[in-house]
Amino acid sequence: MRRTPHALLITLALGSAAAQQAGTQQTGTRTVTLYTTVNRAVAEAVTAAFQARTGITVTLKTGNLPADLTGIDAVWLNDTGLNSIPATRLARLPTDLTAKSRVNLGPQWLATHARYHTLAYSRDRVQAATLPTTLLNLPAHTELRGRVGWAVASPAFTDLTAALLATHGENVTRAWLTGMIALNPRDYGSEVSALTQAVQDGELDVALTTHPFVQRVRGAGYRVAAAWMQSGDPGNLMETGAAAVLRAAPHPAQAYALLRALAQPETGLLLYASTFDQPLTTGPLNPGGLIPPEQLAALGPNPDRAAWQERARDLLIELDLY
Repeated sequence: MRRTPHALLITLALGSAAAQQAGTQQTGTRTVTLYTTVNRAVAEAVTAAFQARTGITVTLKTGNLPADLTGIDAVWLNDTGLNSIPATRLARLPTDLTAKSRVNLGPQWLATHARYHTLAYSRDRVQAATLPTTLLNLPAHTELRGRVGWAVASPAFTDLTAALLATHGENVTRAWLTGMIALNPRDYGSEVSALTQAVQDGELDVALTTHPFVQRVRGAGYRVAAAWMQSGDPGNLMETGAAAVLRAAPHPAQAYALLRALAQPETGLLLYASTFDQPLTTGPLNPGGLIPPEQLAALGPNPDRAAWQERARDLLIELDLY
């Protein structure tokens, strides 16, 4: 279910004084090329508004990140792409720009948005106080046998498995997966969106998902809520989207101006309105009310999972989950 954020598009088109000032300071060729894996509709709206208010022509490239980034000025990526570009290929961002984000990914990335893993549950059939406060304890809740769901073929579940491998090692991860299998979970393949619907329909009592799917159904009046694990627990795994400027950018000044536009509060709200991803840049905090504001920064870990993705897939295959 997609919502069209007309009011936010108007706001973006009007632009902020800061962004307008950035545009008037450009010299030379007034063009910039952005490669993005972020929601295409959001990227198109943001770049169109930036182009309208600055006069800088934006060439937008989307899809899987290519190995050859020749001619690309900036990238705006979802979590899985952040480790695809060596740090040596990225420019160092001004500190006043990286300071606009609530999550620090280092001097080369501007963190713009995040989604958190969570345990969705039925508000009618489950008492929140009875749910585990750590993901590792979920298999011990035998009362949920046959009533828990996951989407093992989804990239999100592979990412969660990789996070467990990165933070707890293979023995603990294997034991957790084996314990979960003993709960006889219902597998929804790659259909993560089906999990919260199944909780609402009574097929499941709880499901491993990510917070945007809970936020979507809450807006539709579903009796589904998100159970947060203790801060820093892999069950709250944070997938972070961020932007960067390439060190070899043909148009670096325009690229920095574009990143300043991505740091505007309007961009974060547009992301939320379109995808329910949590804005991380300055502006209204926690627009959907789902994530407790005091927990936002510390809620979910963001371990380096790139090196564990292949092992995570292999482990899932070994356990006949793929």
